[in-house]
Amino acid sequence: MSLTKEEIHMMLYHLIDEQMIKVYNYILSLQKESHTAPSMEADRQLKSPEQ
Repeated sequence: MSLTKEEIHMMLYHLIDEQMIKVYNYILSLQKESHTAPSMEADRQLKSPEQ
């Protein structure tokens, strides 16, 4: 499902504060995952013995 920026803006505009906090925290968790995933993969490659 692909949304335009305007559609996302309208969805966010109608959220109450509690819902907005949940969305914000979810976005932060996604950002943390995207930052840790590549480094974890690189660590695994460094630790694995070459064949």
